[in-house]
Amino acid sequence: MPDDDQEYFTVTEAKRRAGMRSNKTIAAAVQSGRLKTVTKMSGPRIVHLTTQAWLDAYLASRSTRQRPNPMRDDDTPA
Repeated sequence: MPDDDQEYFTVTEAKRRAGMRSNKTIAAAVQSGRLKTVTKMSGPRIVHLTTQAWLDAYLASRSTRQRPNPMRDDDTPA
């Protein structure tokens, strides 16, 4: 669980904050556990909530800048 000063927001809001267009991408991240969430019952519906820190960690794990690219020469700056 995050610290008490962390704000929870919905996965839909996380998608908006991350600038994603597809619901499938964020839904797959939640389902696979790559994006940490907590589950809350809102009437008959299940709502997944996340925090900015968890969203930042997920986005950093998706970043391709830190991965080596075999197609790029070693002399070429990143």
